[in-house]
Amino acid sequence: MDDGFGAGLGSERDRCARDPCPWPPGPFTTGDARWFFGRERVVSELVGLLGEPRAARPVVLAGAAGSGKTSVLAAGLVPAVLAGSPAGGRAGVLWRTPGSPVPGGGRPVAECALLVVDRFEELFTARAGSGREAYVEELCALAAGGLPVVIGMRADCYERCLGFPPLVEALRTRSLPLGPMTGDELRRAITEPARVAGLSLEPELAETILHDLGVRDDAPAAADALPRLSHAMRATWHRRDGDTLTHAAYRHVTAPPLAPGPAPASPSPDRERPALPRSDREDPVPASPDPESAASSSGGGPAAPASGSGGGARACPVGRRVRGLVVALVVLVVVAGAGAGLAWQKSGRASAARVTALAERAAVQARALRATDPALAMQVAVAAQGLADTPGTRGTLLDTAEPYATRLRSAGDRLGAITYSQDHALLATGADNGVVELWDATDSRRRTPLATLPRAAGPVGALAFRPSGGDRVLLAATRHGVEVWNVVDPARPRHVAALPGAATAAFTPDGRTVLAAAAHGVRRWRLAGRPVALPPVRASAQVTRFAVGDDTVVTGHDDGSVRLWDPARPASPADTIATGLQDGPAALAISPDGGALAWSAPGRGTWLCLLRARRCDRPVRYGDPAGALAFSPDGTVLAAAGDDRAVRLWTVATRAEVTSFPHPDRVLGLAFTADGQALATGSAAGAFYQWRHPVRLPDPVTGLVLSRDRTLMATTGARGGALWDVRDPRHRVLLSRWNVPPAADPALSGDGRRLATVERGVAVTVWDIRDPYRPARHVRLPVRGLAVAALSPDGRVLATGDHGGRLLLWDVTGPPRRLAARDGFGDVGALDFSPGGGLLASGGADRGVRLWDVRRRALDQVAHHEEHADAVAGVRFGPKGDVLVSTGHDRTARVWRIADPGRAPRPAALRGHGGTVLIAGFSPDGAALATTDASRTTRLWDLRSRRPIAELSHPDLRTVLYADDHTLVSAAGHDLRLWDLRPESVAARVCEAAGMPLTRAEWRRYFDDLPYRPPCS
Repeated sequence: MDDGFGAGLGSERDRCARDPCPWPPGPFTTGDARWFFGRERVVSELVGLLGEPRAARPVVLAGAAGSGKTSVLAAGLVPAVLAGSPAGGRAGVLWRTPGSPVPGGGRPVAECALLVVDRFEELFTARAGSGREAYVEELCALAAGGLPVVIGMRADCYERCLGFPPLVEALRTRSLPLGPMTGDELRRAITEPARVAGLSLEPELAETILHDLGVRDDAPAAADALPRLSHAMRATWHRRDGDTLTHAAYRHVTAPPLAPGPAPASPSPDRERPALPRSDREDPVPASPDPESAASSSGGGPAAPASGSGGGARACPVGRRVRGLVVALVVLVVVAGAGAGLAWQKSGRASAARVTALAERAAVQARALRATDPALAMQVAVAAQGLADTPGTRGTLLDTAEPYATRLRSAGDRLGAITYSQDHALLATGADNGVVELWDATDSRRRTPLATLPRAAGPVGALAFRPSGGDRVLLAATRHGVEVWNVVDPARPRHVAALPGAATAAFTPDGRTVLAAAAHGVRRWRLAGRPVALPPVRASAQVTRFAVGDDTVVTGHDDGSVRLWDPARPASPADTIATGLQDGPAALAISPDGGALAWSAPGRGTWLCLLRARRCDRPVRYGDPAGALAFSPDGTVLAAAGDDRAVRLWTVATRAEVTSFPHPDRVLGLAFTADGQALATGSAAGAFYQWRHPVRLPDPVTGLVLSRDRTLMATTGARGGALWDVRDPRHRVLLSRWNVPPAADPALSGDGRRLATVERGVAVTVWDIRDPYRPARHVRLPVRGLAVAALSPDGRVLATGDHGGRLLLWDVTGPPRRLAARDGFGDVGALDFSPGGGLLASGGADRGVRLWDVRRRALDQVAHHEEHADAVAGVRFGPKGDVLVSTGHDRTARVWRIADPGRAPRPAALRGHGGTVLIAGFSPDGAALATTDASRTTRLWDLRSRRPIAELSHPDLRTVLYADDHTLVSAAGHDLRLWDLRPESVAARVCEAAGMPLTRAEWRRYFDDLPYRPPCS
């Protein structure tokens, strides 16, 4: 029987070069990184070891023979290190074995991002005793000099390495054992390369292969499982049916299936040293040709004529010989033409596969980039999905699309001054190099300023629009003077006045007076036609900052004090706050209504106090020091940004952090729009951003449920419940808030008239919400050990499950009355009524999923399965009632077709989650399913093909439900977020808000040499 390899490994390698094979014959190379999956955790740990402060010794990766050390280093670590190398920094990689010399100093080493020494066990055969010690000392010296060094070796030479004192400390503190892969890791090594290559697996093929390997999800595989798996997958790939890996192909090449024994021989020498990518400059190690793009080089030519046993053949007549040559030439032309056509088709497939691989890689990078530069991440995600629409790229696009951010580049070098006009149509920015620009805040597609004011002399210390009056008057302050401009027509700014020098300035609340810092107080000018000087306000210390509220002016001084003034009676401050600072505050802000004051300084943190009659109540420390502060227009939220490249929003009333988001650079300035819907940030890199955020909730959401008709939504949190009108998901209307016990789980009746809230372990309360503006308590039912509850579609029957294993049915039309009971299930933790109300589904700790006929208000079991390998976490009926999905702690969801419950087939498994699958939600048409796991990852599935559509993630993601066929609603901390599932719609909105498109340098960073086609240009 054919073992799937063919006559020789050389011809197989040629075929893989022409038509990319996701499972290479031998160790993975750097060029194979797009196919390399399953070892992400190990690669991450290696990168972490390289980044530790004590990184002055080599890192050692030790594993058994066949564990995949070379693949981890070449296809995992090397691409990760190169991807993290800054532009213009170290970009090359040196790859060595003990048989080759240690690289010396000079340019190759200086430009190198990493030195890898593979097969370190060869040290004991390639070098003599003193040569071994010298080799180890040279490696350790390179590591001590700042070059990251990683050693890969077989674990059985660990003890011999202890004989080298320079290595002992590295082995003690910087070694990482490479154990066998787990079932989940091997599953990814099967399914993910196939996905990236555009291949599909027949249902349950991956599970069959893992079963034949003797692997379970959470248990390590045998030491030789990886090479046997690679052999089986490569051989199955050779016999695939089109783009599908089939059971028939797998069974043909494995007889008996994956039987334990010696692994297939690895191919020879040309794959022993992984191919490494070239950097833009001279690479210390010349790269081997990429097998995807290299031409076939098997070396095979026309076969030599065989020699006969009886000497030379008899000569043919000339005519016959000529005719034979003509026929041969015709045959050769036909064969050559067919071969050229086949080569062209395969070349096209290889090119498409490369584009897909680059898009998948960029999508992964966009997910990581979201933590540091969300605006750039959005555009990379749009570009990746545009190049290749796969579940990975689609999920990244949908996942990175909020908060929407507009990124624009100023001619200024450090934007410390930023402010919106009162009609939030204009945004003004001021930089340290004196550049002041006016931008259209309503058109994010405009990437150039409306106007640039004449450059000021020195850094712009303050910018402010006149707070009232209906016109647009802007002041810009530097230490050389205050310039006042009329910008009613922003394209043609008109100079109004030049006032004496002041490092900072502001308007009074009524907009009639300009305040400017002076050596010993504040200068004042009345703006009425020509500026009129008013008597100055004396102060004992230099003013360094201004903040203006509704009827209060606040000044920060270089003696560390903060003073509050009545602008109508400025003779003396209404209050003076001794902050304990040696210098003036680094940031100062007052809420627009004058009710709250915040300041911050290095080493002292950020402080806030509530104001009453311009007097500060007891100041309260809010958080770490901030370089910029701003209040929302309604005064309920404080935005703060510091040196940690993050912006945080805090509620003033509760001092709770509402949300935070990463910023690409250090933030120097903050400003809210007048309607509070956007926040602008000025950065130290000369760029500024406008951020738009999802709906913010007053407290974190713990429960979320939608009515079956998707018109009503109920949320519960630590401080109560809320009802929302969601007929238009993008314009949600809050109907009511009322008190419910903390952390209660909600359940709605199908008709939307009643709501149950579950206090785990205690009781369930049924609420009458026929008037959604005034929810009223209907009944409260104490249940000892209560775990879950569900309401029938008409709201008349309540089902409860408890930790004691009891399933109870209750009549709740009046005072609660028990109708039926069943027990002995261990722990009933999941319940759901069918849309028609005739069936009840239950699941629990005994792994069982049961269907109960409740039409007679009894519990009559009609179907049952125990396909889950662990406890059941959730059950959910489809919108038509003919499908039931159960989720479990075994990290799977099971789809059960129950149109005829008595003859229901075995449920199909949906796999791929990394943790307990907690909840499932159907689209209204029943064609798609969303499943969410404990790792805060949501997978979207096409139920017809049982294939993933996309994968979403959020650090606080708990509940995700379909609002309509193309919109998800999720509760994630304080965020009530909508996810548009139409990639083209999301891409359009991203580009509408994008501002500056991807630069050519950014395109090359994420998409290599693909033609430059930025999506938002």
